[in-house]
Amino acid sequence: MVTIHNIIKTIQSLKPLNIKDTDKISIKRIKNNYGTNRNVFKVVINNHSKYFLKISNQYITKDKQKISNYLNTPTLYFQKSVPLGLIEIFEYIEGSLLTDLLLQSDNKSDKYLKILELEKKKNKNLLSMYSKTLKMIPYQDIMNSKGNHLFYKRLTENRFKEYYYNTNLEKLFDKVLIINGFQHPSIKKIIDDIKDKYESIDTSFSVKTVYGHGDIHHQNIIVEKNTSELFFIDNEYNSQIPINMEIAKPYYIDLLGSYFFFFNEALLKMISVDNYQIYKDSIDIKLSTNFTPKLRLGITQNKIETFKNILNVCNDPISVNDYLVMSHILSRDPNSYDKRVIPLFLAYIPILSSFNILKPEELFIF
Repeated sequence: MVTIHNIIKTIQSLKPLNIKDTDKISIKRIKNNYGTNRNVFKVVINNHSKYFLKISNQYITKDKQKISNYLNTPTLYFQKSVPLGLIEIFEYIEGSLLTDLLLQSDNKSDKYLKILELEKKKNKNLLSMYSKTLKMIPYQDIMNSKGNHLFYKRLTENRFKEYYYNTNLEKLFDKVLIINGFQHPSIKKIIDDIKDKYESIDTSFSVKTVYGHGDIHHQNIIVEKNTSELFFIDNEYNSQIPINMEIAKPYYIDLLGSYFFFFNEALLKMISVDNYQIYKDSIDIKLSTNFTPKLRLGITQNKIETFKNILNVCNDPISVNDYLVMSHILSRDPNSYDKRVIPLFLAYIPILSSFNILKPEELFIF
């Protein structure tokens, strides 16, 4: 079990950063990082030297290609696998997560331009990395990539089973969805179609890829307090992957996912569930939009505009829509959502699978 006491004992025994027995070590869990059971901490040595400490179940990799070659990342000072997990100690960046700045700016016109400028700056940095690292690789390498652990591995292994097997949600997956009078396929069919796409891929087929962060949404970007410099964190999923995979999680989470994950009340104020009826073979859902998140739509549109040339030549058999569906159903356990949100969760599976990604506003038109 990861406790402050165990961490201090481990640090005292490992003596990273030239820590001495006489040094005073203060450790505090960082609670404003998003996610569940995140073992991330602020470490202060002798009341002045600050560091960021992370404990995960990742393993040390010796990749020749590093994301720090292309993007600003906090300096990694120490890394070691111990019984607690993989301990990493980084440079501590004073600042705010980009997602927090976005939340503070939602629907405030005076903040709109500042956030949009940060988004453009971020996307320009990413585009530079993608442009320098374009190359063709066999799809077998995609299947085994670190980035695909967030998609294919979650869909076909324990994550999907953990969230859905023998749950009330799984019992609804066979039913046809009727959303505002328009009939959609069942959730089971949508998910099975994605699995079938994966199964039919010739793994020797070469696909165009970029070196991607793998999880580059706003919760993984720090804006430095004084300079507004961007720092990219949580870089364990970076690998050579298709742009479809790279863009899907930030598209989904920065526009819609954070509402599902953390802000259910705000989501229900934005989109009303006017009717939710479960029948023998179908589910009837009626939705209406009270307002649209204009800043988030602007940010999403900038993503699309910035990366559209690379998206246009991506030959990944798994579409951006497929990755968006997987982001929606596999990033957080929907059984933990407010029960009033479940109709929205269900409705957005077919919506995400079929809307035009070049027109993100369609996600709010019912």
